[in-house]
Amino acid sequence: MQLSADNLGLILQIALFVVGAYLFAVYPGLLVWTWRDIRSRSRDLLTAFLSVLMVLLFNLPGLALYFILRPRETTAEVYARELEEEALLQEIEDRHTCPECERRVEPDFQLCPWCGATLRNRCVACQKLLNLRWEICPYCGEEAPAATEIHEPFEPEIEVETEAEELEDEAREGEVLAEEGPSDAFGEDEPMTEEAAEAG
Repeated sequence: MQLSADNLGLILQIALFVVGAYLFAVYPGLLVWTWRDIRSRSRDLLTAFLSVLMVLLFNLPGLALYFILRPRETTAEVYARELEEEALLQEIEDRHTCPECERRVEPDFQLCPWCGATLRNRCVACQKLLNLRWEICPYCGEEAPAATEIHEPFEPEIEVETEAEELEDEAREGEVLAEEGPSDAFGEDEPMTEEAAEAG
């Protein structure tokens, strides 16, 4: 009976030693993992210390609470997403469209072929096409034209006849008819009627 009690005590000691060794290995590992994980998700040191303290005080329940409260994305994932959004915006900006009619144009067009709006300006010195927002030419250093000369869409001139011109045209037509005489008025091939002959 004494031997079995000694054996039981030895078994308990071995079990406690294994559990202690396990906790001694796992517990600091949980703290280190928590620190690294929160540092990959947040740059705030206070948030990192509070997360480690929560795991330190509550152990596994604290770790479960940390999983609930931690940020969903790491800083690397946030950075990659921001880069993707910026690339998408840059792609949209690089699509060459006319700011006036919003039709697609080529990147080397100076004027819009649809509405005539100025798309790029030409350097007066080196004759290279310049962005409308540039203040100087990056190729030769010449000052770019003023912005007021830009963004003026091409409008074809429409000739409008005034009332005075219309009256002058009508007067000329009347003079031509008067000079032609009665024979031209009736026509050369049409015979005169009897009533017109008697009246003549």
